[in-house]
Amino acid sequence: MKWSLIVLLSLCSMSAQAHRGGKDANGGHVNNADGSYHCHPAGSCALPKDAAAEGSLDWPDDESDVDLITTVAGSWSTAKKWAKHVIYKGQDRTFYCGCTYRADINVGGVDVASCDYNKNGASKYRARATVLEQEHILPASLMPARQFACWNEGVANKCANGSRGCCERNDLKARAMLFDLHNLVPSVGQVNALRSDSRYGIIDGEDLKLACDFEWAGDIAEPPADKRGEVARIWLYMHQQHGVVLEGGELEMYMSWSLEDPPEAWEFERDERIKRKQGNGNPFVRMFSYWGLNDIPE
Repeated sequence: MKWSLIVLLSLCSMSAQAHRGGKDANGGHVNNADGSYHCHPAGSCALPKDAAAEGSLDWPDDESDVDLITTVAGSWSTAKKWAKHVIYKGQDRTFYCGCTYRADINVGGVDVASCDYNKNGASKYRARATVLEQEHILPASLMPARQFACWNEGVANKCANGSRGCCERNDLKARAMLFDLHNLVPSVGQVNALRSDSRYGIIDGEDLKLACDFEWAGDIAEPPADKRGEVARIWLYMHQQHGVVLEGGELEMYMSWSLEDPPEAWEFERDERIKRKQGNGNPFVRMFSYWGLNDIPE
């Protein structure tokens, strides 16, 4: 176990040293002016099946300091479409509760009967129980973008007042954090609202108000045991990739969760889909493919 923690710590401390050039993971980039896809050199690649040029943005060669992310959604609406129709295509179950849903329907798209979900277990947000939403595992309010000028002061000649929306429209680095596909999961709207911007942890006792194994109390949310590893690997990724600050004890907790609940086949597939779409994988997922699921070092 000690050696495993050392490996995870070394990954957490990795700084972004391999800066990208003007090409994405497919060998080219999207021309923002006309939406066309260019290969470098010409004829050396083709627009991949899953690489939708619509609404995507390239990093200017002299501007990117977000490592390896080569394609960023141009809007929150586009990021949600990519998450639903590309990343989770064919995997239509909500993250915490495993409810089936229709990706082409938001309001009324979640089938709560498919997962024995009790919307009346909570007094709030019952109208959102059948609403499909894309949840940030790492809440937007806890990202470094929350401290950017675009969020707090606005942008001259663009936004008179600072806001998340101002950052989404005018700051590419903020957009890369907010729209990072590694951090988005399909969620029952009521669960997303009840969780709000809580951090994760373990809650004493077992109080399954929603029937689903998702608990919340005060400012802490507890994910199901079989989702803790995935939650952990996303938080560790956001810590390394975007500089998200972890509070006391969280690093050790997430490392333990990751080792206790290693990735299953779908998590590897999800990571590959995101890499094809966004340009980068999650090293905290990929490290397990090097070890092998049956050979995780103690």
